[in-house]
Amino acid sequence: MNVVNAYPWTSPTPTQTIQPAMLPLANPKAASHAIGTQTAVGQQAMSTQTPVQQPPQLPSQAMGSQPAVPTNQSTAATSPMATSPPTVPRQALPMPVQPPPPAKASPTKRTQDEATGEAESKQARTQQEPKAKERTQEPKATRLRIDSVTITTKKGEKIITASNEDNEEIEHEKMLLEPQVWDTDGLDKDQTKQGMKKEAESMKKQGVFKEVDINDVPQQHRNNIIDSRWVLRQKGNEVRARIVAKGFTERINDLDDIYASTPIFQILRILLTLAIFKHWFVRAGDISTAFLHAPTGNDNLYMWPPAELYGQHSTIVWQLLKAIYGLRTSPKSWQDFLADVLKQLGLTRLVSEPNVYRNEQQTVFVMVYVDDLLFLGEQSEVNKIFEAIQQKVLLRPTGELTYGKTISFLGRNLTNRGDHIDITLAPDYVEAILKEHNLQNCNPVTTPGTASLKQTINDEVPLSKEEHAQYRRAVGKLQWLTYTRPDISYATKELARDLQSPTQHSLHKLKHLLRYLRGTQYYKQTVHPTITPEGISTFDLNVYADADWAGCPTTRKSTSGFTMTLLGATIHFGSRTQAVVALSSAESELYAIGTAAQEVLHAMNFIKEAMTGARVNVKIHTDSTSGKSIATRIGSSKKAKHIDLKYLFIQQLVHNGILTIHKVGTHDNPADIFTKYVTADILHKHLHNVGLHGQH
Repeated sequence: MNVVNAYPWTSPTPTQTIQPAMLPLANPKAASHAIGTQTAVGQQAMSTQTPVQQPPQLPSQAMGSQPAVPTNQSTAATSPMATSPPTVPRQALPMPVQPPPPAKASPTKRTQDEATGEAESKQARTQQEPKAKERTQEPKATRLRIDSVTITTKKGEKIITASNEDNEEIEHEKMLLEPQVWDTDGLDKDQTKQGMKKEAESMKKQGVFKEVDINDVPQQHRNNIIDSRWVLRQKGNEVRARIVAKGFTERINDLDDIYASTPIFQILRILLTLAIFKHWFVRAGDISTAFLHAPTGNDNLYMWPPAELYGQHSTIVWQLLKAIYGLRTSPKSWQDFLADVLKQLGLTRLVSEPNVYRNEQQTVFVMVYVDDLLFLGEQSEVNKIFEAIQQKVLLRPTGELTYGKTISFLGRNLTNRGDHIDITLAPDYVEAILKEHNLQNCNPVTTPGTASLKQTINDEVPLSKEEHAQYRRAVGKLQWLTYTRPDISYATKELARDLQSPTQHSLHKLKHLLRYLRGTQYYKQTVHPTITPEGISTFDLNVYADADWAGCPTTRKSTSGFTMTLLGATIHFGSRTQAVVALSSAESELYAIGTAAQEVLHAMNFIKEAMTGARVNVKIHTDSTSGKSIATRIGSSKKAKHIDLKYLFIQQLVHNGILTIHKVGTHDNPADIFTKYVTADILHKHLHNVGLHGQH
């Protein structure tokens, strides 16, 4: 039996016993082994040790007369203790029951080794030591925080101490530091990521939501959690990202609870007319993130946040505290919130037009269109109210309508020309429509349409799916254009009647109208008061009405047209197909007078409420003698006894003195251009009367 380093170890020269504790450790992990148990290990044990450098040779004094033993480098490098003499690997004896007492280290051994230069340097020993494991951040899922500590004294009194943790920081840690972007809609990824991060921080700062775990949501509301999505668009050198709710998944019990009104364009023209007449100061403003100012009014409204902010497997949902964009209830919530703000500032909301507010002195008027505000009145009072609103919401100025200046409101450009105001769309609006139909270089025509456009059999062929979509898109843009282009009202109305199933004939009418716009795309609507009233509080409303009897060759329905002026300025106009078939021209003219009366009553009520104490004279002008007779008499005649009673309300208005009806010549009635296609001479004659002026 061969014994290696078995206890007791008898050295050939006992006085020169090797002390292992005095030699440097080649493998610090082996320090746990007791001295005196150093044995040669098998190949399996050696494979688990870290290879080290060959130990230094012992001095000759320590070796004494011991015979040289061949050194096995592999065995020495892989032994648990590199301080044992290098030997050939052999089978080790069993461990002794009692380990020997540790040998005393020689105080001169290390000094002697260093003196001879055969000991390892300190740097070498340091490099061989395993590096300390780097400290990693604890996962959020296992991170614990102490919100408070309760201490109970010997007397049974409980003392609660709160921690100094920042609650805002704790909430913020639920959200990822950087959004995870998967789809950028073709935009720059880094800019998209920054836009998302900015939007999330802005919404958190405004208190739009509260982060709640899905397990904390009441069971009855978990099935009603709304989805969300991103709306991205490029703006300059950055990407504007907005989080919106998928409102179509929101459950609404009563649709009347989500209704929010918007002002009609007629009210804007009336206010601008009064501003010119009274020399008011006009300025505009825009409220940033308007909906996010208003509370939702529902404590149980939850929404899934975008996965880019929390990861795809997050259980965090948002309890919505503010009216986020996309919710069906947000417009109503914002409108009620803004009404309360303006009421606190001393402004009164009008009943005839709930989107217009005024102060008690009638020196300031505010028109609201969602987040766009238009201020009119005395300059000092306007600026005072403007600054007061800025203390409540994020209102930023967008321009002042001084002489020669232009401001944008409701997508239109308002330009002050001194005695009148021009209202136009952007110059490239019409150009874009023409380019979409490849008509930007077409030859222009002098009228929006012509009755001589004969219809053939091939014209009854319906449009293809692509042509139908293009047709609908073009008609929608033309309808938006009619607010500032009264000359195309009738032509656009006729095109809109074919939206359900347009044919090739409908497409021909559309292209004819576009060719007309090609030559008149720089026409401007003007608000120009030309009449000075008898008194400062007396206003005249003049309405011109006309009808085209059985003008539709298919349904034989008639068309009503009207135009309205205030102080000589055109404030309203329209062209509408009558709901019923008129049996005579007199009946169709009566329906046209009734339509004009409905529109003028709204304008009259608004002026009376806005200008307390004002007197409004309403006059309706028609070129039909028979229509005027039916409207001014009480009861129905022999040929009008079939007319529904609702169309005879005009008789009560005349009888009560609310309005009067007057006869006008056929060629002097500007409403004629709203009932049918007219010749170029008649059209150009009435353009000035309907407030359309000037070419580029």
